[in-house]
Parts: sequence; C-alpha cells; structure tokens
Amino acid sequence: MMSASFEKVKPLSSLLTPEEKAEFQGYEFPFENLAFEGGGSKGMAYVGMIRVFEELDLMKNMKRFAGSSAGSAAATFLAIGMDSYEIQELLDGDFTRNVYDGKWGLVGRMLGMVRKLGAHPGERLEKWFADSVYKKTGDRNYTFRQLYQDRGVELCAVSVNLNLMDAVYFHVKTMPDMPISLAGRASASIPGVLQPVKYHEDLYVDGGLLCNFPIHVYDGWFLSMDPTDSFFAQFGSLVGRCDEWDPSERFSTFNEKTVGVLLYSSAERDVMKQSLDHRVAVYGKEEIAFPDSKISRKNKKKKERHSQATEGMHQAMDNFMKILKDSDTDQNGIISREEFRNALGKKNDNVTLSADDVKLLFECENDPDAIFDVVDKDNNGQIDYQEVVEQAAKRGINLLQTMNGYERCEIKGVTDLFATMAETLLLNVKRITTRNTDYSRTIGINTKYLESFDWNSERADKNFLIQCGKRATLSFLREYIATKNPPRKSTPEEDASATEQTDLNIQIVI
Repeated sequence: MMSASFEKVKPLSSLLTPEEKAEFQGYEFPFENLAFEGGGSKGMAYVGMIRVFEELDLMKNMKRFAGSSAGSAAATFLAIGMDSYEIQELLDGDFTRNVYDGKWGLVGRMLGMVRKLGAHPGERLEKWFADSVYKKTGDRNYTFRQLYQDRGVELCAVSVNLNLMDAVYFHVKTMPDMPISLAGRASASIPGVLQPVKYHEDLYVDGGLLCNFPIHVYDGWFLSMDPTDSFFAQFGSLVGRCDEWDPSERFSTFNEKTVGVLLYSSAERDVMKQSLDHRVAVYGKEEIAFPDSKISRKNKKKKERHSQATEGMHQAMDNFMKILKDSDTDQNGIISREEFRNALGKKNDNVTLSADDVKLLFECENDPDAIFDVVDKDNNGQIDYQEVVEQAAKRGINLLQTMNGYERCEIKGVTDLFATMAETLLLNVKRITTRNTDYSRTIGINTKYLESFDWNSERADKNFLIQCGKRATLSFLREYIATKNPPRKSTPEEDASATEQTDLNIQIVI
C-alpha cells in the first residue's frame, strides 16, 4: 500500500534555467545506479543533485540505489519513490534531536557507552527512518524483498558487522527480509555516538567505518540479480573459495551505469578532491555567492585571519623553492654555498626573491651568504631538504602538507580528537577502496564552509548546499558530454524542421 503524507507544496519555479535544460536536451545518458557517500549535515546538497536529474528526466532511469552512513537515507528515500522535495522536507529543520537522544546528560551518555556501547540509543533516528518509509509504503517494516517485488528497485545500505569484522551489504540478495528502515539505522550508527544495531545476534555499526563511498557495490557479480550470478552458481562449493570473497573479486567488473556522489568541504580531505574541484572550475561556470549566515560569517572571518597571516609567506616560500630547484645544478639533492650564490645572482624574469620575501622568510639582510647561513642549520656549508623543511616550519609553513593539498587539523579537545580520528580512518579507507577509474563516474560536491556536523545551519545555508549540488552535477554532465560524446536524440523541434526540409526537397524535385 502506498500513501503520500507529505504536505509541503512544491515550488513553481524549477532549479534549472530554461537555457540549462536546453543544453542537455536530447542526450541519452546510460546511468541507472546511484551511490551516495555519507555526509552528515551536508546531505542537503544531495537534494540539488537529485533535482537536476529530475528536471533533466534522468531519475526515471534509476533502478538501483546504494548508500553508506548518512548516504543510506538518500538512497532509501529515492528507492521507495520519494522525490527531491520530499527528501528536502525530511532533511529540513533541526536534525540533532534525531541523533542525540540520550538521557540524563553526561552521566547518561557515559552509562550508555559502557552498558549499550553507544552514548545515544538511536531510537529517534530509527523511528524517523521507519516513519519516513511508512509515509510512502504504509509499512514501517517494509523489507528489501517487498521493495524489489513492488517496484523492481534494488537498494543497498552498507554497514559493518562487528562480530565478523567486515563490511556488509544489506540488499534483496543478501538480507531480503530485513526492514529497510533498520538497515538505514544500522548504516548510520556512528561508533560511540549511537548504540549499534543488533540483528540476528550480530552487532552492526556505521558503514563509513569500512566503506563510506559505496560506488562499487553494483560492480561485478555479488549484488547482481542475474540468475547466472546467484550465490548457488558462484559458491556451489565452499571449499577453497576464500579468495573469491575478496572485494576485488566480488566487485571486479566496472559498471559504467553507476554514478557516485561525494560530499566534502573546502577544509576536508578527499582522495579525488583536487580533480573534482578542477572539473567544477572548468565546467561550473559562475561561482555561487556565499550567504550571509552565521556559519558563513564565522568561516569568512577565520579565512581572512588565515589569509592575512600566511598568503605572503606562502608566496615567498614558493619563490624560494623555485630558486633552490635551480640551485642544485649537479642534481645530488644538496646545495653548496657556491651553487646558492650563483642561483640568486642569476637573472630570472619568472622567479625573484624580493627584499620583503627575505625579511618574511629569514629575518636577515638581502644577501645570499646571510640567507644561506640562516638555512644551513648545522653549519656544514651545505643545504639539504630537511633544513629547508625546518626553516619553513619555523615560519609556520608545512611543506609536506602543502604538497598533499590538505589543511592541518587543529585538535583542541576530545571532540576534535575523535572527529579527526574518524576523518583519518575514512580518508585512508577510501584510498584503499576507491579506484582511479571512479573519477569518471563521480559527482563531487564541495560544500565549501559547511561541515558534516553543522546541524544548526540556517535556511540560507541549506539553499546554498542545494546550489552546490546543482553546480557539481551540471559540471559532471558537461564533462561527460565533452569526453564521452553520448548519443543524442533529436528534439521535436528538430524533427519538425527536418520534416519541413524533406517536404521542401520533394517539392523542388517535383
């Protein structure tokens, strides 16, 4: 039984302009599968991505959905037939009460950690999932099997089975009779924050622990519903089959029909961040103006302070590094005093080290020998790379951090400690599970100043996230057209024009 209990009126205006719709009209994209990364409070950006697909008439082709952690919510709601406006309504408002439902303050949370393995019961989150599913299906315990039989749609929610110490893929093929709302709750069970979900005697926690970006789940045979890929066909014998359980075997075949969606902030680390940001810079056209919200203003002040303190320093260090590269004439990795003098004395129109640069970096007079003496820490008459790193660090610049493209994380308390540990784990797990080829099928949404736990964001922030989702999705589609050259159906106007031209040609011949 299906029921529609969402009451908000959809806006009359669309997210896309008429020009943007016309730009993509007629193209035939192969996409059938959507996979969502976990993203916490940044999830409103998914609404922008989904709405673009809706307005370009691409959502009708989607048959398989997957999500991990908070991404499992977006996947679940799309699978049961919600549109972007219904999802926006569910994600609106203060979401913290659905996550942090522990009682009796700090003492209660500590007791929850000891007795129930989580500070908060997660009962409200589970109820939110179940109520949301009920609004579209009429059944709070709607299962993967029912979803597949009723709608012909596949859903995968990724979680971690602590007892088996492995990622699990809740799906009609693996857990047909599990309620999809419970699977969503398990997938979003942040370790330590929410109590694990117990199902069939096993404990399940957040899928992001081992697989936060499930772009691969519909690759290979493992979740394929083709009879030739059944578990009977693959595992007729269990003897000596351990190697085939490896993810590289189960998810081996690259599926070009899958689109993955990543969320990351400007300060956040992600393995494909630079490439994804470059795509938006090339294909994204106009930048999105930041709103005048509390979080935005706070971030702006922080960036201004950081920029004033470091911008000149970084440029000066960049100039110095280029000069050092020219100094090492014999390419032995060590620079002598003579090599350094020659490099600084050489006229170079592209690179100069000004007196201001010297003052910023070395606090000495603008003289090659004086600069050399500052950097040559052990006074052995040579400069090696470690001495340059130490000098840069003394001036507040981490050269290794600059090369890997990530910002340094400040840890000022227990909350920062656990958040950083979680981010470190997610980043390095993603390095293992993400393939180089995944870039071509990934929409990367940079949420700029908004982080995963900005649950107190304002309406303007949420609208900004939707616009970020729109821009990233249009950039992805533009690059796809430019590089893949998908087939294009003629529009009704083009068909009419062709018919008129044919008639005209016939008349001329007659």
